Amino acid sequence: MALLLTASAAAQADGTTPAPTEDAAKPPAIEESSLRTWMLPGKDGNLVEVPGFDFEDFERAWLLLQGLAQDPRPPFSIQWLSVIGEATNGHAELVLTARVLVHERIWVRMPLRLDQAMVQAPVEVEDPELTEAFLHPGTNGEGYVCYLRGEPDERHTIKLKLLVPLSTAGGRTRLALRLPRAPTSELKLKVPMAEVAAEASEGTTLMPPTSSEDGTELSVVGAGGDFQLSWYEPETDAAAIPVVLQADGAVSARMNGQTIAWNANLSVRSFGAPFDRFQVRLPPQSELVPDEPAGYSVARVDPEEADPSTGRLVEVRLDRKTSGPVDVGLAARRTLEGAPPGDWLDLAGFAVVDAVRQWGHLAVVVPNDWQVLWGSHRGVHRVEQLPEPLRREDVVAGFEYSMQPALLHARLVPRTTRLNVDPEYVLLAGAERVDLRARLRYSIRGAKVFALPVALAGWHVDAVEPDNLVALDGVEVDEDGVLHVPLLQPTRGDVEIFISAHRETASPAEKGEPVSLELPLPKPRADTSGPALLAVLPDNNVELAPDPEKTSGLVRQRTVPAVELPSRQQAPLYYRGEAPDAVFA
Repeated sequence: MALLLTASAAAQADGTTPAPTEDAAKPPAIEESSLRTWMLPGKDGNLVEVPGFDFEDFERAWLLLQGLAQDPRPPFSIQWLSVIGEATNGHAELVLTARVLVHERIWVRMPLRLDQAMVQAPVEVEDPELTEAFLHPGTNGEGYVCYLRGEPDERHTIKLKLLVPLSTAGGRTRLALRLPRAPTSELKLKVPMAEVAAEASEGTTLMPPTSSEDGTELSVVGAGGDFQLSWYEPETDAAAIPVVLQADGAVSARMNGQTIAWNANLSVRSFGAPFDRFQVRLPPQSELVPDEPAGYSVARVDPEEADPSTGRLVEVRLDRKTSGPVDVGLAARRTLEGAPPGDWLDLAGFAVVDAVRQWGHLAVVVPNDWQVLWGSHRGVHRVEQLPEPLRREDVVAGFEYSMQPALLHARLVPRTTRLNVDPEYVLLAGAERVDLRARLRYSIRGAKVFALPVALAGWHVDAVEPDNLVALDGVEVDEDGVLHVPLLQPTRGDVEIFISAHRETASPAEKGEPVSLELPLPKPRADTSGPALLAVLPDNNVELAPDPEKTSGLVRQRTVPAVELPSRQQAPLYYRGEAPDAVFA
């Protein structure tokens, strides 16, 4: 329970009496703020004084803590953003000013981004008595994070001094800066050129430049997010400004025994003049897969008689000029029919012609019944993690390329299947028939299998399970006595098959007479087989005498294995199979 104590009340509570003073006859002058003092129990149980905390604050905080009330408002809101500065000597010196509205007297975590910038001084606040703030590096692409605490429902002003590098290409100078979003924002930059032409990011408004003798002021309204501003001399002939392209790619190559299919997403931009077309060289021996994209078209530009081994050349034509980035999707296909067996295949490609920088990732996808051998390579290296658009379960390898034309030789070979089986058999000997229950535990590695053959000479199949794994309509026994167990779908990993079969032991005329039987155990077709476990259990009215001379490939076991058997009066016999052609007689 919180306690409200004045000074005299606190003294009486601990049994002491305040000493008399000259002003004892006068009531003490107590400020209003001192009356709003709570004594709250701390972790160790002692009371801790909490000044400046009235009942409404306590009640609201307690409700929020208990989850009984929620504040739908965000903890902060950037109401206005201003960036003002000057460009000089390859960088821009900027002052960022933001007016922030907070709703609680707590520390608010406010991502500001500003990844490309270097902060030159601590955060400044307009009124240090009402506002506290400091800067800290963020995580997961947040850039810088400002921690702010101020009076609730009041606007607080913060300032940051920034240094941002500028890039120059093709006669253009560019400022790139990731900014927080605000309903009202502006950027003003003075550049050291008397007259300039400028371009700003889409979604912003570039005001007419204001020129003076010592430079030009560029003003942009609505600056925010991934913002860019570039400028150049207006008298420069547009044809003299080169197109300086950069291309980032995300490529997947799907291989099987008949074809290689590529899908590429290229993000292309220009650091020079705007562009409305560029050329791409496809992977060697491949052909463009026609498509009808929106915003651009793709067409072949090399003649029909051009050598396809160097890669077909296609041209991407945009609907309008742009500095980018623009995303373009291309698909290519190579038929492997007629290719020499074991030939090395080049998986690299999609080189943007004349791009000064090309970088990206390549994902190789191969069906489970094939595997890839890697050969020579140039400009690529293998990576463990691929970007999210390329992550798939059937990706067998990922690569990162840092140049084009790159080279990545691969050879596709059939994947071998390694099949191991651990068999377990139960023979239930009756007066007229012997029932076989087989449990086959397979371990399938490598390529997937479509069926599991089992030799069952002399046995009549009653059932094969489970029905969620076995294609029951296709189960059959051929003329050689081999049971073919087709699977519902190509499978690998660990699976279990259950087979029920029987064999007649005596005719009605022979009842009561001794019957000699030789019962061959099933032979699953597999690369390796573990020792078979056999349990033999006679019916209550049957006397069973094993014939050691005719029994082969089996060793009697004295220990009792964990095998599920029906309840019978007689004790079962246990054997371990030591040979694939085991026979119980």
